Amino acid sequence: MQSGGGEFDLLQYLGDEFTRQFPNVTFEYQKDSFDNLLINGPRLLASDNPPDVILLPQLADPAKDGLIHSLDGYFEQFGWDSFSESQLAQNRLSDEGVRGSGTLYGVGAGYSITGVMYNKELAEQIGFDSPPATLDEFEALLASAKDNGILPIITLNPATFAHQYIHNQYVDPAGTSDFIFQAPGATIDTPEAVAAAERFERWISEGYFNDDANSLDYGGFMSRFIDGEGLFMFNGSWAAATLDESMGGNAGFFLMPPLVEGNPPVAMGASLTIVIPLRASQPDEAAFFFDWIHTNQTARQIVADTTGTSPGGPTDLPVPDSEPGSLVGQMQEEAAYLAANGVVVDFLANATSGFLANALMPEVQRMIGSQTNPGDFVRALQEGYEASLDQ
Repeated sequence: MQSGGGEFDLLQYLGDEFTRQFPNVTFEYQKDSFDNLLINGPRLLASDNPPDVILLPQLADPAKDGLIHSLDGYFEQFGWDSFSESQLAQNRLSDEGVRGSGTLYGVGAGYSITGVMYNKELAEQIGFDSPPATLDEFEALLASAKDNGILPIITLNPATFAHQYIHNQYVDPAGTSDFIFQAPGATIDTPEAVAAAERFERWISEGYFNDDANSLDYGGFMSRFIDGEGLFMFNGSWAAATLDESMGGNAGFFLMPPLVEGNPPVAMGASLTIVIPLRASQPDEAAFFFDWIHTNQTARQIVADTTGTSPGGPTDLPVPDSEPGSLVGQMQEEAAYLAANGVVVDFLANATSGFLANALMPEVQRMIGSQTNPGDFVRALQEGYEASLDQ
């Protein structure tokens, strides 16, 4: 089994537990860096003796090249139609090479979600005690925080989450996914995307973000939220364990509220994708291992304990155990709710290999710095996206 970075611990813990339950199956582990896997993954897949399971940061090109085993037969065999389809969609590829639909080539050894984290003590100061039902109600909380001398939202450079959190509530998730998955004719230049950018601009002009948003790195962003500098923070499940340890139960979480009350929640998330090489010697055993990760109670607990992410799987399974009142526990509950009742979309940053650096990041920085306007911002994103498709 090939893995990399911090994900290696998770897959080794899962492999060791699987062997404990099924002693006839053993694993040999090979560790590599995440960056090396991104570069060398296709070479490993194409080798004469590839690993039976490999963590694969990017599967579209290897799948197009016929290097990955289709999971469609196992989808039917194991009844994976009970899984959240929006979680699985990120690892599907059509015959035309478009992600989001078609053949299933991978699953997640955990699924991250994103949402709104908040400081409970600061929330009490403005009378906030339950998640807002709409984006307007959330914006009213931002105004109340500012009126009470509290920084409403602490964000970092680049503030791409702040933009996409709003964008997700205005734009049809299917359209967002088409854009990210490079569907023919996909565009972000729509009236709905401009309306989302207008709200983003309003939050900037109203002073709802920290003044140094264009220069704050992730470490400072986390430290300052932990120290109580801001009421809200936009972050993901990977941060939950750190905040539990540092804030002693003072951090809460809710999914970003919809534009219209009652609409399904929409949140960004991604899978820690694992695949089976086409030339794997034990594909059936590997597929059973994939199913076990999603459905076995102990395996699901390992995923939650090691990464803080959701184990995915059937949406009616109970969430893993956690400390009562912990942020990890809250996020597990919300992840299960999102899988059953909402939509998970990928990150806009993943649309193309160059989109983040060449379009999304600089344009969001320009918005934060009040150097552009919503219409020009959205047009620039589309132009940068089209340019990066040609690279």
